[in-house]
Amino acid sequence: MFAGTELNPGDHLVVEFTPPYSSPPIRVQGKICNRTGYNYGVEFVTESNSQKQDVATLCQHLSSLVATCAENL
Repeated sequence: MFAGTELNPGDHLVVEFTPPYSSPPIRVQGKICNRTGYNYGVEFVTESNSQKQDVATLCQHLSSLVATCAENL
């Protein structure tokens, strides 16, 4: 992900994403794994089945967005 702030590997954060045409936002906990400039690799942290479902839902939405962007190239 891109974030205009200084984060370091090992830092914990919460990622919030509001899917198009829906609510409420999806919030998932994560940990910074690596960085290049302001681009960060994030490992999602799940401790419950509910959190695992939230991560799966987020990944599904992000995959759909990537596919849509690729179709428009």
